[in-house]
Amino acid sequence: MADETVSIRESTLLPGARLGDCVLEVVEGPDRGQRFPIAPGHMVIGASRRSDVRLSDPTVSSRHARLTLLADGIGIEDLDSKNGTTYLGSRVRSIVVQPGATFALGETRIAVVPPEAADGPLTRARYGELIGASLPWRRVFATLERLEGCEATVLLQGETGVGKSAVARAIHDHSPRAGREIAMLDCGAVPAGLLASELFGHVRGAFTGAAKDRDGLVQIADGSTLLLEEIGDLPLALQPMLLRLIESREYHRVGEARPRRTDVRVIAATHHDLKQAVEERRFRQDLYYRLGVITVRVPPLRECREDIVPLATRFLEQQGIRPARLTAGQRVVLESYDWPGNARQLRNAVERFAVTGDFFAPSSHDDPGRPATRWGEGDFHVHKAEVVRLFERDYLLALLTDCGGNVSAAARKSGLARNHLRDLLKRHAIDPDRFRS
Repeated sequence: MADETVSIRESTLLPGARLGDCVLEVVEGPDRGQRFPIAPGHMVIGASRRSDVRLSDPTVSSRHARLTLLADGIGIEDLDSKNGTTYLGSRVRSIVVQPGATFALGETRIAVVPPEAADGPLTRARYGELIGASLPWRRVFATLERLEGCEATVLLQGETGVGKSAVARAIHDHSPRAGREIAMLDCGAVPAGLLASELFGHVRGAFTGAAKDRDGLVQIADGSTLLLEEIGDLPLALQPMLLRLIESREYHRVGEARPRRTDVRVIAATHHDLKQAVEERRFRQDLYYRLGVITVRVPPLRECREDIVPLATRFLEQQGIRPARLTAGQRVVLESYDWPGNARQLRNAVERFAVTGDFFAPSSHDDPGRPATRWGEGDFHVHKAEVVRLFERDYLLALLTDCGGNVSAAARKSGLARNHLRDLLKRHAIDPDRFRS
């Protein structure tokens, strides 16, 4: 029997975006990959040629469901189909959903895909405590500025150490929930057997060691924001529970049958490729679409080299060191590294500089600018070429620092022909003028 009408009224669109700009995408079934625009008024979905959205799935009835574009959501009504319309695993008669939701007609699953977020003006070089004058960061700030007017679930994607948690705090601090403590949980740091209890809480006797009732983070964060770091590590068994929490604000404590309600906004972060995880069936497709209503890519530091020195300057000030202590050569050294550990690695290097006066350890094995590959692994010639490249770069940086950017003096000191030295500098994209005081 179909459930009563379900309504999810909370808007998940960025301010200025329109529901009519969303599209329907078939994410599972014979028509997978097809997209259909949402037209004003009513649309019939079915197998009939006369349907507005025609599907080839034999489990879909001729006139299976009617979709209606409403002022506050997208209405879906089952038209007495044979195999039914389901949402969150339950058969429904009618439902109002928001962008990011997925529903099923027979064995076909359809996602309501939101429109791409426009960048907006790219003039901001900081947002709260975040700084970044590079174009990638100005794009992030433009999106964050637009997020201030909505309560949408946000997915932050980026490499380890880029500052995803700092971005999440900025989103929280510029939302109506500001002023309340943000709750955070690293899904990869908690044993899988304890994650459900940590997230949703438990009742006394739910498992061995559960001596009393305990609130989970979803209840502790009621009225605030919950940041789920490394969401890609969330076990498959818990993903339907998180999906229901996001969709209906309902959850169950471990060992408790009665559902509870909470008003929590979810921000998820990951360094994993969730699309690939979906294809490998390690991550639920419906949860991916629901989390990705608003996706913010946090750029790696190597794409924002003009931000490296300003970031290092801030870290130095936090260590009580005047940035004026940085020489031109040291600034070039900082900007020359790829920083695979991103802003976190840069902070660690600055802390080392505060103690030792050097950003990197003298041993190449401790140098965070070196690739994290053990000797004896991989091709000999590849490793040799990389060692030579690193030696040349470090030698040239130190040489120009000592010679104040004077190429003639550097050639005499190194024993290299001046033309050959210039070729090496060009190969490593090193500008000697930047070393001049």
